[in-house]
Parts: sequence; structure tokens; C-alpha cells
Amino acid sequence: MPLWSCKSTGTTLSAIALTLSVINNAASLLSGVPGLKPAVEGVLSLVKVIQKVHGNTEHAIYLAEMVKNTVKQIYGSVESNPDSMNERLEWDLKTLRVTFLHIECKIEKQMNRKWYNRALKRDAMSQILDECTREFDNAQQVFLNSSMETIYDLDSKHFNLLLEAAREAGYKTRQYSSAETRAKLTAEFKRIFGPDEAPYDWQLDVTEAILLGLDAIVIAGTGAGKTMPLLLDEQRNKMILILSPLNELEKDQAERFERMGLKATPVNGETWSNALAQEIKARKHRS
Repeated sequence: MPLWSCKSTGTTLSAIALTLSVINNAASLLSGVPGLKPAVEGVLSLVKVIQKVHGNTEHAIYLAEMVKNTVKQIYGSVESNPDSMNERLEWDLKTLRVTFLHIECKIEKQMNRKWYNRALKRDAMSQILDECTREFDNAQQVFLNSSMETIYDLDSKHFNLLLEAAREAGYKTRQYSSAETRAKLTAEFKRIFGPDEAPYDWQLDVTEAILLGLDAIVIAGTGAGKTMPLLLDEQRNKMILILSPLNELEKDQAERFERMGLKATPVNGETWSNALAQEIKARKHRS
């Protein structure tokens, strides 16, 4: 059975805890990576506390999923190359563990408070979980941004070979120029975000890959810039699908895109209708 598969068909906190336990049991790998084992143990402890939360299942699962996915990405990179953890990443991993402990304490403190009204208790816990989610999201972004270049270098060799082959094929068939394309993309990026800003190399690589017809999977923290390659390429009549775990998050993302001048339509059980389906099919929900 693959490391990340689980017999449970539903995404539950028990399944998340089981996945993390599998990582924790891989002692031979963890023992050789400074800082990884204590961090995973901190995650397991946090998930056990989250499992005790009642009445806020959706919020709790979302927070636990965020925690799990971060460890999953770290573990996957280390598994492919045990030498990937340098001193900077080790320090960042320790900082991330401190965040785990702080969030765990906040949730436990809230659970231990006495409430005489069940609805008020549930609402208070919901607020705490939202605060913890934002706190973890900020810590996760700092960690993933600092580790992005290291992880990218380790996992991109195969991608780079495919991209270079696609560039050569593009040059032979239509005089495609990688340098010219990247210069245009960088100029457009600076026009939108300011003259002092510049895109990451991986953003330009992924944008090129899309333009050249390659598939690309990007794993990065919230706010790292995953959307940029989708917005700056030169494809015609494109439609972008963004999957969100929560309806409220989906609504917030759509509103953010609208403020940027980009047409965005939330599609979920609350908004879906035959009329909306026909409008989407007719491509009316496009910028």
C-alpha cells in the first residue's frame, strides 16, 4: 500500500492521524534527518488534540489537513533525497514545531473552559480554530517559502529535462524563444506587481511548461504564488478551475479575484443550478 493511501474512504481525523503514524514509524529515515522526528511527534500530538474537538468537524478537519500536507511535502522531499535538510531548513522545522505546540495549547485551553451554553461553546471553539488555522497558515507560508528553492532543486530534474525538450521542439516548429518569453512574462509581472518585484524562476518555468503544452503540478504554501503561472500565460479562451476545501474559502478566493479584475464564480452545492451550468457551458463566466 502506498505511504499516503488509507483504507478509510472518507477524509477523517483518524485517517490523518494514521497517515502521520506511518511517517512516524519510518524510524530509519526520521532518525537521519535532524528536526524531522520531533516535528512529526508534535504533529501527532496536535492531531490527537484536534480529534477531541466536538461540534466543529469541518474546521477541525481543515486544520488537520493543512498540518498533514505540510509534513507530507517535507517527508516526500527528504525521502527522495535525505541530504535535502540543510541547517536553515532544520531551524525552520523547529520553528514550525513551536507553532504546532502553541496551537495545541490554545485548543486545549479552550476545551478546558467551562461553558453552560453548548452553542456558545461551539462558536467559541470555531473562532479559536479559525485563529489557529490562520496562525498555522502564516507559519507554513514562511517555512515553505524559505524551503521552496531547496525542494524545487531536488524535485525538478525530470521536469527540467522535459521542459528543455519542449523548448527545442517549439524552436524547431515555430521559432519559440525561451529567453524572449521569460522576458515578456517578467515585464508583465512587474507591470502588475511593481517595478521592484520579480517572479520566481519556478513560476517562469511552470508558465513556459503550460505554454508549451506540458502538464505541471506545483506544491507550495498559501501565498507563495501558485496562481501566477495560470494568470500570466498567453493561452486563448482558457478556463481555470480552482478546488477549495471549504465553501467560505472558495467565496473569499472568488472575491479576491474579482477585486483584481478577474471574473471568478464559486461553484458548490450552495450556488449550483441548471442555469449556472448552462452559463458555464456557454463560457459566460470568463474575463
